[in-house]
Amino acid sequence: MPNLPTFTELQQFLSVAPPSYRGSPQNSNEIAHAALQSLRDSGDESFLFLRTILELQQECQGQKNEEVLFHCIIGLRQVILRRWSALSKELLEMIRDYLLQFANETTNPRTVKVACYATVASFWKRQWKEGFPCAVPLQSREQSLVEAMKSTRPVQLSGEEELFKYIELLLQPQSSALTEGCLFLSVLTGEFRGKSSVQYYLPLEFHKRAHSSFEREGWLDKSMSLCMGALSYVMSNNDLSSDFLTVVQLAIDVISWEFGTDAWESGIPVSTGKTLLRLPQTWRIFLIRPDFCGAVFHAHEKFFRKHLQLSHSLRQLLLLMASVSGPIFDQKDEQIAYATYLLDGTRALLSLSTASDIQEESILLDSLSIFSRLVANFKVAILVKLPNFPLLLSAAGKTGTALLQANVHECESVQGDIESMEHREWREDALSIILEGCVSLSEDPWLLYSGDDELRKVAQSALASTLCPLYNAFLSCRIKMARLEELHSMTELDEVREEISAVALTEEMTGVASLGRLSLTASLDNLLGLMRPVFEKLKNLWESTSVSEMNAETCALLEEARLLTLSLGHLLTDDNEGETPVIPDLITISCQSDTNLANNIATSVQLIMALAQLQAQKISWNPRDTMLSPLLAATFLWFLNRWAPAYILPVDIGSSDGNPSNILAIWREEGNAKQALEFCATLCLHYQCYWPLENQVQEKVSKLLLQLVKRGGIMRSFLLDSTSFQQMATLHCLTAGMRHGSPLPELEHQIKTYASGFPVNMVKGYQRLPYRDRAQVLALLLMVSSLRDDSNPTASAIFNRSLESIHFPFKQLVAALEGKRINPSDVNAKEMASLCVAMYGGVSRSSELEDPMKIVHFMTNALPHLSDLMNFYAKDLTICESLLEMFRDYAERFVVMLDKPQSLALFRSAENLLQMYSSNHCASRVIVRPATSSTEAAVEEEQNYTDVLCAIQLLIHLGTKEFLDLCSTTHDGVE
Repeated sequence: MPNLPTFTELQQFLSVAPPSYRGSPQNSNEIAHAALQSLRDSGDESFLFLRTILELQQECQGQKNEEVLFHCIIGLRQVILRRWSALSKELLEMIRDYLLQFANETTNPRTVKVACYATVASFWKRQWKEGFPCAVPLQSREQSLVEAMKSTRPVQLSGEEELFKYIELLLQPQSSALTEGCLFLSVLTGEFRGKSSVQYYLPLEFHKRAHSSFEREGWLDKSMSLCMGALSYVMSNNDLSSDFLTVVQLAIDVISWEFGTDAWESGIPVSTGKTLLRLPQTWRIFLIRPDFCGAVFHAHEKFFRKHLQLSHSLRQLLLLMASVSGPIFDQKDEQIAYATYLLDGTRALLSLSTASDIQEESILLDSLSIFSRLVANFKVAILVKLPNFPLLLSAAGKTGTALLQANVHECESVQGDIESMEHREWREDALSIILEGCVSLSEDPWLLYSGDDELRKVAQSALASTLCPLYNAFLSCRIKMARLEELHSMTELDEVREEISAVALTEEMTGVASLGRLSLTASLDNLLGLMRPVFEKLKNLWESTSVSEMNAETCALLEEARLLTLSLGHLLTDDNEGETPVIPDLITISCQSDTNLANNIATSVQLIMALAQLQAQKISWNPRDTMLSPLLAATFLWFLNRWAPAYILPVDIGSSDGNPSNILAIWREEGNAKQALEFCATLCLHYQCYWPLENQVQEKVSKLLLQLVKRGGIMRSFLLDSTSFQQMATLHCLTAGMRHGSPLPELEHQIKTYASGFPVNMVKGYQRLPYRDRAQVLALLLMVSSLRDDSNPTASAIFNRSLESIHFPFKQLVAALEGKRINPSDVNAKEMASLCVAMYGGVSRSSELEDPMKIVHFMTNALPHLSDLMNFYAKDLTICESLLEMFRDYAERFVVMLDKPQSLALFRSAENLLQMYSSNHCASRVIVRPATSSTEAAVEEEQNYTDVLCAIQLLIHLGTKEFLDLCSTTHDGVE
């Protein structure tokens, strides 16, 4: 080796590109980083990293070469951890203790100190339970390095006890190394928490054992004791120094430790920032103290103007203190006292953060986070007992209202250009935090089902008086901003942003509605006050003949109507999808105490119905009228989809206290129920006939009808009596065998023959419905009309005619194909085949039937013929996939009730179908996956193979049938 100083040797090494380097030969920085990585990966057999550190320390060149020193320390850590088992105990201990001493030198920059502490902490963790390698002798080259490090007189620590005694010495009051001690202890606890990115080349179990050992053997408690002692010292001095910030950060790191095995459920301990802290009872002597809470709030009040970083750290500490829960509290009174000090301090903090001379938004966001965590932790049952709880709610409500109004003013100043609003983003974050906290209070089950009645009434009154105004502010400000945005978006429309904001709006409205329900009467009155003038303007606009083209003002008016409809839907209903639709408990209970409230609810619903009816009439007169909005129509259907199943013939789940609520009686009365159902059916019929190609509208139509049909019983009986529902059945029977491309004379002949006098334009519109939507209507017709007996002639007629209307066209198609009277590749023949398969798919998707065996008998006869379509269309993937879907849906819903002949018919038909499909679409298909593909490409590829997925699902459903049920048992065994 050339006799050169170590630093020069390192410089020369870093100036030569390693063999694996593929970058530019002129880029010296890239070459240096590549060479550095190469040295790390090679294991640094010559200890170049360590020798460089020693040389720079001896020559006092650390400050001048901070970057080199940093990379050498990090590189040394990597190579030592990789070669740990091959190095001697004496060398490892000396490097560990030498770096600790080196880090404590005051001349070293902070980055070098942190790198040293991280390296030392990783070495301590590596040896904590694993120990040092046994019987590895000290090499001659290593001996010289050990002697060189010994010459610096490092502190020598032989175990965990001595390590913490050394840390305690650093953290002594008035110690000159207080900052270094806190920094090292913070890094050490962070390493055992699993928060570093150090690579140990060991399995996950090593980290779990280290985490558990540090926690259970008392070293975490010792860390807590040391950090709280240091925190008490710096807070008692009230001196703004570098020690203060470091000590506060240490306290945050220790208190936020993830306890137990739950911290490792995802592989590494992850702190979500929203989890409540269940701290051990031994920590109560440090945290559950009024003087400590007051000291932290006092320190923040003193320093928040002078030191932004320190004040932010203090607020993070307060956030953790507001998260303390669990066994650390001995008694309920102790928890109430602790919450009292936090609540008073948080209220003062909110007042401080909203002061007119403070423009720092992080202060407000942190303060609101403390408020949200406080109310989520202690719940209404405790907070209502605190004298200043209403004042805290008032402060939060006023803050939210001020933020909303500020957003409106700024939106007005930029003329609705949301993207140009400078402060909108952080205000929205603040509003989300306020809403999160308020919703956790308003949706607390204690308000309805638990506790003392008087105490609950006090809580309900406090929440209603302070949070209901916030609901009104949200409503009015959001509608104003939406109007301004629509006026601007006539010239600039970002559809992607609109979709994203729609999801956020739905989430926000769901939360805001829970605030409005606290004082439902006041909220509904305010909402009605907003709805009436907007709906009246829209009604006048539609009835006017002077305005015929869409303009910005009309767009804004339609958007206002849409948002008001959404607001009413969220206020009066819950998302009951997948559950039994019911009226929200709070609404049922509120209507018991306020007799006029039920009438106001009925009035608001009638306003929505009247506007929806007016638009439907306008559609029937001129479906192409540009003043009519499919988006608004979809919103009306969304409202009815949530309202109708819950309020029409409502289910009483016993949420009231024994007194029936008058809201349950309004639409339980037969006349009102039939009228509401007739309205829903008529509205759906109009949308089907006059806007058949509006996908979002048709999706909502199918969903509404399905929700009503699923209620069963009396609801289905009332639907059978509905004129519009019967017209829907007639339209299905007229068009079941008619393609989209069927000529008009054929359509008129059908009407004249089977429904003389039926409006031609309605039939023409219904005929244009996508086949899948028409199939869904068929499924609904069958679900409603499938009765076990024939006591209802209307039901029997609808059921039989619905099936006959698809059977005869399919029979004619099969006969024509088999008789070779039509060419299978003819476009009309293909379209007819698609229509027939779609219709049978609708039969397969019918569920919750009163007499499902009627469907089984019908489908069993048709399955072989449907499977035989593969003889003509096996190469047409579209028809093939439709057949797979139809067989899959039928097997999923009906296979469990099939007897032996019916099961064999299904199996044989499915066998023929799958054989033809696999021979034409699986054997020759090659899946090519690019080496690098985006998420969008992966989704697109998955969509390209939905037929394969469908075939697999069909096989799974067929496999669920017990094959032993299909066999007969004889004395010789199973046949």
